[in-house]
Amino acid sequence: MTDDQRHEVLTLLENAAFARRPLVIELRDGRHFCDGVCDVRRAYGEDYVVFHAHNRMLVRDIMRAEPTSSHERDDIECIEVVAADTSRAWATL
Repeated sequence: MTDDQRHEVLTLLENAAFARRPLVIELRDGRHFCDGVCDVRRAYGEDYVVFHAHNRMLVRDIMRAEPTSSHERDDIECIEVVAADTSRAWATL
């Protein structure tokens, strides 16, 4: 991943966390999922993203991230999960 691509992915992840909107994520190993971003952090020289349902992962493991509205795949669907404490989280089906 080039520095420009990393910066673009980081910006998208940070904006999704701020706006509380889910993203469709494609990992380098070919897996896809839809999830909301809790936080983006830097530790030990690495950028990490914390998802609602997929925990923490290295940003460098992400090949592509895009908003759900621009993604039209039938095999990836996001649902909104409302917890008992009325906080909202995004999960994958």
